Amino acid sequence: MLGSVQVGQIIVDVSDVNRRHAAFVNKAGVDLVMDLASSNGTFVNGVPVRGEQTLQHGDIVEIAHGLVFRYVAREDHPRRAPQLEASIGDAPHDALRWQVYTDWLLERGDPLGHRMAFGHDDSDGDARWLGPMARPWRAGNLELTWQRGWLKSARLRALEWELSPDTYWCLQRLFELEISRFLEAVHVDLFTTHLPGQRPPFEKRARLVLETLRHAPRTLKEVTLGPVFELEWKPELDRELARLREERPRLVTDATTLVKTFSRMVLRGQNGAADLEVTKDERLHRFGAESLSLTFGDWGIAWLERPGDPRLASPFKVNGRPLRQARLMHGDVVEPLDGVKLVVEVS
Repeated sequence: MLGSVQVGQIIVDVSDVNRRHAAFVNKAGVDLVMDLASSNGTFVNGVPVRGEQTLQHGDIVEIAHGLVFRYVAREDHPRRAPQLEASIGDAPHDALRWQVYTDWLLERGDPLGHRMAFGHDDSDGDARWLGPMARPWRAGNLELTWQRGWLKSARLRALEWELSPDTYWCLQRLFELEISRFLEAVHVDLFTTHLPGQRPPFEKRARLVLETLRHAPRTLKEVTLGPVFELEWKPELDRELARLREERPRLVTDATTLVKTFSRMVLRGQNGAADLEVTKDERLHRFGAESLSLTFGDWGIAWLERPGDPRLASPFKVNGRPLRQARLMHGDVVEPLDGVKLVVEVS
């Protein structure tokens, strides 16, 4: 049993963990994890455990938020070739270098080689490789593109006012992943929760993101922050960006492309659907039997949600992910219901 008091074999001193939070048990030779009606949940590969869940080799078990275990049923002996990986890092778009490393790993029975040969699967296989990032990925806070089973780009976005995971924690965990070694692009939503009437500290967040990006792989080529309605460019942003560019020679991002600022946001209707312009006045838009509430807010934070209790509302889709609330970003594809698509455009 796992909890915050001495009632079992695993005791943790973490504020989000209940006194009796979860249990790991073996039934008829099968290992399972059980959630003991905890208030902050138990997750396997980013999916909440309802009652009990059978564990498979490599599963990622998360207790509350941030306490992460990997279930190991057998000994793995991964084989890596630093020289071959460095070769890919020098030329990440050279197909021959990828093939040489894939064949080398496959010859040795390494699961990474299988992944490189057959790609990602958008399911538990990806979640196991994502480790602590499986939960924000499942929730839609983390959007990814892939290259031969490795991460090519990552977008961190805010979805709900209070429940989005900490941006800097997510970035740090993301850069620690084995499959992030050839990451080329990172896009970060600068939105943060704030008190009514107070301007969000976009400048501070931009600086902290740049500081955290110093842990990014050397293959990093592009960074974007925002979009935001207004941002005061401060000297410390120049310093952090200059340092990042010096340490990442492929980085093409500069002060003119780092932060996306805008004065207008429109949801462009596809296939003849009408456009929707976002304003500071909250507006309700109907799509058949469904409706969406859309508003800018005081500081250009474009917020989209189902009216009423979001826990009971039917989800809509943003970039293919089912959500009930979302902070919109440039390029998002919004589907209020099947067959209706809107593309977010900022200018």
